[in-house]
Amino acid sequence: MGKGKARSMARGLVCFVLVLSMLFSSIPFIPTSGIQTAYAANSSVVRSGDVWTLENDVMKSVVSFASGSIQMTSYYNKEAGKEYLTGSGSQYLFYYHYGGSDLYANDGGWTLGTATITDITKFGTNCGKQLTIPVTRTSPQNVTINLKFEIYNGKSGLKYSNSIKNNAAAQKTITNSDIISLNLPNDAHTLYYVPNMAWYSTSGSLAPNAGKNAITVYNTGDGWGLQPEMNWKTEGTSGMLRPFASINAWSSITNVKVSTNTEALQLVLFPNEEFEYISVNMTVFKGDIIDGKMAVEEHFRKRFKYHDVTSLFLTNDWDYIGQRTDAFFRNTVVPKAVQAGLDMVMIDDLWNTTRDTTTAKTSFTSNLASLTDYIVRQGLRFGLWFSMTGDNHNVGRDLADPANIEFKRSQVEDTMIPQYHLSHQMIDLTEFWPNTAATSTSHPSDSVYRKNVLVKTI
Repeated sequence: MGKGKARSMARGLVCFVLVLSMLFSSIPFIPTSGIQTAYAANSSVVRSGDVWTLENDVMKSVVSFASGSIQMTSYYNKEAGKEYLTGSGSQYLFYYHYGGSDLYANDGGWTLGTATITDITKFGTNCGKQLTIPVTRTSPQNVTINLKFEIYNGKSGLKYSNSIKNNAAAQKTITNSDIISLNLPNDAHTLYYVPNMAWYSTSGSLAPNAGKNAITVYNTGDGWGLQPEMNWKTEGTSGMLRPFASINAWSSITNVKVSTNTEALQLVLFPNEEFEYISVNMTVFKGDIIDGKMAVEEHFRKRFKYHDVTSLFLTNDWDYIGQRTDAFFRNTVVPKAVQAGLDMVMIDDLWNTTRDTTTAKTSFTSNLASLTDYIVRQGLRFGLWFSMTGDNHNVGRDLADPANIEFKRSQVEDTMIPQYHLSHQMIDLTEFWPNTAATSTSHPSDSVYRKNVLVKTI
């Protein structure tokens, strides 16, 4: 993918997010039938023996361990008074083809470890509860799965994820997997799904790789949503862009599954390595598709660390890069941005001496700290394009290497944020291009996924 196309895609995504932010920030609530209910209660996780009940204002889920199996036994919509694990298909919390063996959460081969219940705290505020349940087996593979359930306060949802630890002395590969499989009923419905950026709908099934996110509205006026996280796409052998995971809803199966695509992701675990696997967000609602989308938005506003969203308007100097000088910014760009009521001044690529440094070219400014001091004194924020690889597309630092991530974290957090008042960092999409050869930290089959996971820690 060329730089111009990548930047266009990135800007398109930013514009899409801005439009959504503007839309939803202007709607205080969307009424459904009946009197509006106030939602403010904290979520809870209650243990009784080896059964855990997770609950907030709108949903309840039950997880249990018995006879070597761990299962979700309830996915309940409180507003609609409806249980969703009632279909004819099978259901399990994970399936991995791991090291050549088929491992299911409910196959009876697991030993329960010590479960923990902790608060989810963001900026000193309690946002929910996290339940972590470790299960281990030694045969046919020696592996530990840490199942993590995050239930958020109020009218929100449940985030479910796993981390996988290879307890063996040899590397092991997850060639294919189901993130979760639920026996959701195939009752009369309209299924809404997103293959990339546009929403589609069907009254039938959803085939694998056709949708990355899904919301089902039953004809009874209620429904559920499944949204895999970190669901980036990568080049497949067929030349098509494949997501890490996709949803199969009743397409040649009697249940609903979130499964990985083997072209996009086959995770190789090094000896004694533990690594994060794909997460899925689970929501419920009463009403139509607008209520379903709002349920997802409500969940993500709690789920993500920076959830007090607002619209942001900025100027980007890529269109007038030939005039990029300290004087031009002080005398023209900044005064006009203030006059126009913009929020941020953004400086695009090629501002630094090399893409791997935090030092500005002298043709731009001899003192970037002084320039950014001036920008923020005018009431504006400051943003920079910054290459996490430190070079052009497909070259430079390997972001699947934790040491490179730490180096870049230090540049951003220890230098650019405090010295340049950095409020926003822009990167190009091809920072996450796949490695073509195995390294000491990744394999071609998992390098894009590892880059996505590690970069989000900065």
